[in-house]
Amino acid sequence: MPFTRLVGRWLFRYRWLFYLVVFVPMALIRWNEIRHFTTWPVGIFLVFIGSSIRIYSAFYIGWKGRPDDPLKRTFTTSGPYRYTRNPLYWGNIIGFAGAAVLFKLLWYIPIAVSTIFLLHHLLIVWYEEERMREKYGESYEHYCKTVPRWGPKLSHLVPVGEDRQPFPILRVFLSELGTIAGLVGTIITALLKELYLSH
Repeated sequence: MPFTRLVGRWLFRYRWLFYLVVFVPMALIRWNEIRHFTTWPVGIFLVFIGSSIRIYSAFYIGWKGRPDDPLKRTFTTSGPYRYTRNPLYWGNIIGFAGAAVLFKLLWYIPIAVSTIFLLHHLLIVWYEEERMREKYGESYEHYCKTVPRWGPKLSHLVPVGEDRQPFPILRVFLSELGTIAGLVGTIITALLKELYLSH
């Protein structure tokens, strides 16, 4: 296996480490003196929207099942995948922007967003797309030509392939426990930090 492929696989498998590298400074750095009442509602709203996009996308992509599980994650062009090839990662980007607002680190928003975007765009998406091309061939190539990697574009708002029904809700939530934990953990961490710094 080529070295670049091995690196891509490692980065894909342990991408949560990079999320921690972006998140931990929010918890440790003292915020600037912006204490506007809108930071909490706006921050929570963005974190919730980001998490919701991930969970909604998971309804169409499936869950991390066993190889022989018919409900395991597979190639789909339904739901949000009609508009962009990476709705899960859009959820991450929006969620991290919301976390920076929640922690009152407005100057950190471009750092968090650009770091997460570059991680996805330059490393993880490249590896995932190579795997998808190997597995699904021409059908995936057609999908890439029809639906933008990030998008969406109005000219691409058309389904390609068969429309898939959402997966069972319990399976989806089990698959996205990390997302739910991240949502709750972000809010709790921001609250604890604010209580600590207010004394």
